[in-house]
Amino acid sequence: MYPKESFTVDFCHGPFDGHVETLSIQPELLPEHLICYIGPNTLRRIVGEPPSEHELITSVVIYAKRRRRGRWGYQFVKAVAPENVIIHPV
Repeated sequence: MYPKESFTVDFCHGPFDGHVETLSIQPELLPEHLICYIGPNTLRRIVGEPPSEHELITSVVIYAKRRRRGRWGYQFVKAVAPENVIIHPV
């Protein structure tokens, strides 16, 4: 059950196109960018199916937060192969 004030965030384009998530956090507090590891289990989890035994990452996608037509959402920016991802230590 969601708190009295909940908000929906939609995803536009990319592998999560059309997905809508209901959140109890103010959209303004959401991160500016999302980086998601994508594989068969990612999509299974979104539709409510159990994941398979092995987690295979097939790509890494980036979404940017945006506000369009009065709604908050994340716009697909790009996808890269996992072997092309460079992680910089913080």
